[in-house]
Amino acid sequence: MTEQPIPGLPLGAWLADLPDDRLIRLLELRPDLAQPAPGSIAALAARAVARQSVKAATDELDFLRLAVLDALLVLQADTTAVPIAKLLALLGDRVEEASVRGALADLRERALVWGDSALRVSAEAASGLPWYPGQAVLEDASRSAAEISAAIETLDEPQSELLDRLLMGSPVGRTRDAAPGHRRIGPFRACWPPGYCVNSTPRR
Repeated sequence: MTEQPIPGLPLGAWLADLPDDRLIRLLELRPDLAQPAPGSIAALAARAVARQSVKAATDELDFLRLAVLDALLVLQADTTAVPIAKLLALLGDRVEEASVRGALADLRERALVWGDSALRVSAEAASGLPWYPGQAVLEDASRSAAEISAAIETLDEPQSELLDRLLMGSPVGRTRDAAPGHRRIGPFRACWPPGYCVNSTPRR
């Protein structure tokens, strides 16, 4: 028997169950949702899943949080509720479970993810990624976390600093080293062949 998808709790219903302090925190993290003040929870929910607001809310996310959104989109959380167990299984040993749950807690505070044991994301969540859905979690799942860590240990200081900047802040940067025909061997060029950095498609 084919398993039927479960839509999950709508964002408006989830927001309606939040205490006042959680709603205040949401408006602090996403101030555009309060301009002008929404007249109802339904209006707040509609504003929170709008494309422009989602893109603004993801601008300051780090790589881990964007990767969690990416994984949820791969699992089609934009159309059906996804159990946390499926998310953890997809990410595997590439990230610790505690880190994933911490990222989910932050994404829930921003209403970019909602639900408790089963998760949903906005239909516009893909617009908040600086890559096409799946690029972060599916493109190279062949290497284990131990193999990736061992490979990173071989990087020199400029290459390590480049990866640190991309991990701690926005995972997208601009560099002339990525331009076609550019011959300078900088940190980006050195990290490109092993797959630590990729030349991504500009945000849509």
